[in-house]
Amino acid sequence: MKLVTILLLFCVHSADPASCSGTENMVVFCAKDDALTIENTATQWNFQTPNAAVHSNLAYDATAPAGLKGTLEAKNTGVYFATSGGTVNKYTIIVDAKACTEGITNVCDVAVGGSIKLASGHTGAVTWVFKGKDGSEKPVSDTGANDPPKFIDTDKKELGLFNMGKAQSGTYEASVTGGDTEKFQVEVRTTVTSATVEKKNSCDLTLECKVEGDVKTISWAKNGTPMTNNGAKIKIENTMLTIGNLGTPDTGKYTCKAEGYVTDEKTSNAFDYTYAAPTAISKVSISRSGRILTCAAQGDVRKYQWLKDEANVAHGDGTVGNDGSKFTLAARAKGNFVCEVTGCTDSKVKSEAILVNSETEETEETEETEKNTEKTPIDNPNLPGAATRGVSCSVALLVISVLVGLYVMML
Repeated sequence: MKLVTILLLFCVHSADPASCSGTENMVVFCAKDDALTIENTATQWNFQTPNAAVHSNLAYDATAPAGLKGTLEAKNTGVYFATSGGTVNKYTIIVDAKACTEGITNVCDVAVGGSIKLASGHTGAVTWVFKGKDGSEKPVSDTGANDPPKFIDTDKKELGLFNMGKAQSGTYEASVTGGDTEKFQVEVRTTVTSATVEKKNSCDLTLECKVEGDVKTISWAKNGTPMTNNGAKIKIENTMLTIGNLGTPDTGKYTCKAEGYVTDEKTSNAFDYTYAAPTAISKVSISRSGRILTCAAQGDVRKYQWLKDEANVAHGDGTVGNDGSKFTLAARAKGNFVCEVTGCTDSKVKSEAILVNSETEETEETEETEKNTEKTPIDNPNLPGAATRGVSCSVALLVISVLVGLYVMML
């Protein structure tokens, strides 16, 4: 019976949360569910800024030792301000920080908003420097009036940072006088928040995994079974899945899973695909709007090819759009342009040629412009005042004729 009692007491004692005590002007690393005590008789406590309230799971307790107490959660990571009689003391508490390993090849991945712990192996006072990816370099310190405490002691043996942002990705260097420099490589990652599947092609089945966040790996599954590369049939590359030589067995539900760098992952909703035989290309035509030619085809298209005078277009003729169906003519392009479409069965159909003659078009445009600019109000009877001006001219001529006649009679 005594043995049972001892075992029960041991179990109860083992279940007690670990304690974590804050230290003035220092950072302290704690774990979730630790019992926090920050000893300070100040009754005004603030979190992150001198004016913001602390979370409700922490509160001031006057029971000795008096101070801020409570059971820690991840949200309690940050800096605490204890104000009493005009004196403000700062304490940094970091819950479940990511411990990073020294070594330039040991990349330490942390989520945006996360926290890190960098522990130097040096003896003596340590100097920390941060080198950003943009080439910037600056010392790491906490001496500013608004800086949260960043080190566990005055020798700065361990560095703690919280609420990490992308700009804090880079190399953190710890050095002592006359000693080697330790380097910690930190990457701040955006967690994966969504993954969706989008169809990209009408011949082969080409699916793209669209992901929000920083992705480490993407995997595909059909009807819940993982997929791998399989020669010309199945090709997985980066975010794309391509299945060729399609047939009825390829009908199914396709999903992608995106895994991030910090144990985050998302699986897309299923993309339902039902095999249908491709439609042969039956008609190809070109339309023009300004300097843009657009190729339209009836049927399932594998590829668009632009030709000029029976040869592939050159760089000086213009540029092809992203999907190949549009062609933007160069300023001086001219010739017979044709669009050749390849169908899913590799059959090819050409459009009728469209003639482009830039010099003639430019001349016509110039002549039209000159014709419009040369017109005067009197030349154009449709303009306001044109009729009035015509009558005035006729009256003036009549008066001149009468005067000339009188002059002749007098002679």
